[in-house]
Amino acid sequence: MTNVRRRLGVLIPSSNTVVEDEFARYLPSAITLHVSRMPISADVTVKSLLEMAAASVASARLLTDCRPDLILYACTSGSFVKGKAFYEQVEEDIYSATGIPTISTSRCVLESLRESNSKKVAVYTPYVDEVNSRARAFLEAHGFEVTGLYGMGLVDNLSVGEVESAEVFRFVFEQDRRGADAAIISCTNLRTLDVIEPLEKVLGAPVVSSNQASLSGVLRHLGL
Repeated sequence: MTNVRRRLGVLIPSSNTVVEDEFARYLPSAITLHVSRMPISADVTVKSLLEMAAASVASARLLTDCRPDLILYACTSGSFVKGKAFYEQVEEDIYSATGIPTISTSRCVLESLRESNSKKVAVYTPYVDEVNSRARAFLEAHGFEVTGLYGMGLVDNLSVGEVESAEVFRFVFEQDRRGADAAIISCTNLRTLDVIEPLEKVLGAPVVSSNQASLSGVLRHLGL
């Protein structure tokens, strides 16, 4: 008897080097991974993120031939860059073009934060200031208080993907987190899944990362 597996279609920035590795290691065997890349320059800026979003539908159409059960738009900044409801617009555009249910990383992060009953968050990113300011505005528009926002100042996405998980741990641990009841590590191109549990132990608070929230969202939306 053939086991019935669910197919997950994932859209990632063309310069992302982390999602495929982390998802392949952590997805349950009941889900198979199928990836399409969205064109973006190596530099992650507001301009390049908007250009990538505009090209996302064409990349999503390439996934339809393998008939995924769900599409994940796996870019955090690319789904919050234009404000509170932009992630919903991105999801709707892809669904309208493909007929396949679609969720975004930004949606998954919001769902994870609400599940943890967090209201005050400290945010850790690889981003430059112009992208960080959009992250703050997005979270505040959804009712969260940002107690601190710390960016690595990396504009080259390949450099982001080369940051080791131990460096992510140190970066989060060394920043001021007073007043926060949860930590957010934003960016699907940061290696975070191996350090979520250790960080939660030392911080004594929930830690939500883009890839962890995305995987949780995939399971939730597939009913697994």
